[in-house]
Amino acid sequence: MRELEEIFYDMQAYCHAPGCHDVTMCPKNHGECIKKLDLDTAIIWDMAYYAEMHDLSYETESILLALFHPLQLHCDKYKEAHDLGLELIQTYSQKLRDEKKKANRQN
Repeated sequence: MRELEEIFYDMQAYCHAPGCHDVTMCPKNHGECIKKLDLDTAIIWDMAYYAEMHDLSYETESILLALFHPLQLHCDKYKEAHDLGLELIQTYSQKLRDEKKKANRQN
């Protein structure tokens, strides 16, 4: 299983034009990257940003699932975005379960 940071980076890169060297900045301010912006990039950007900025929690997991839902409905059109979002959710959920088990063992 990949680390969350790797997934965040890939999600950010997905939102930018190929060859962009500053994928951690919002793509709406990049010349060529603006052309790539659509529903899928908005969802992927928000999912990566939200997961990266918040602690592991069931609340954050619920929000990620809600953000991901439109990609599930349109997975044929946005397959790569769907797969990135799904990988994020699966990895995030596994890390959350691992943290819960670790906390239970310590108590």
